[in-house]
Amino acid sequence: MGIPNLIGQYRDGLFRRKVSTISTASTGYNPSFEQSGALFSVGAATTLFIRLPRGSSKHLGINYEFLLAPQSSARDINIVTNLDSSARMIQVKTTGTTGQEAQSLSPLTTQSWAHCRLTLVSSVRWLFESDEQPMNVNTSNSTEAAVGAWTTGTTSS
Repeated sequence: MGIPNLIGQYRDGLFRRKVSTISTASTGYNPSFEQSGALFSVGAATTLFIRLPRGSSKHLGINYEFLLAPQSSARDINIVTNLDSSARMIQVKTTGTTGQEAQSLSPLTTQSWAHCRLTLVSSVRWLFESDEQPMNVNTSNSTEAAVGAWTTGTTSS
């Protein structure tokens, strides 16, 4: 029967990873622990909440990547940790009293694609990594100054 595909090797010898499309018709999506390592692609949506699973010490190292198409409105898509009220995403560029932690993230701009990776590094901390880049360093438009920038979002019920 052969060796099961546990590390992404396919019969043709090439490494591929799972790419999943999140339906924009739904208002919520909960990735499972079994989907760790997958890249999730999301088109333009209206009010979609991606809820990260409740972490534990036996699930350390699980990770998800998200690639979001440009949205028509700000905060149309939010990645949230509210399945566990004490969980936070760390290394987030935020302002105010939240410091560098957030319970919800949303792409900052509606003009470009957004990408991020989240890795569970403790039972209540997700490491947030984005590939933010300046759109145009010579522009005077400060509201849309970066590609891939993220901000704190809103949480779902």
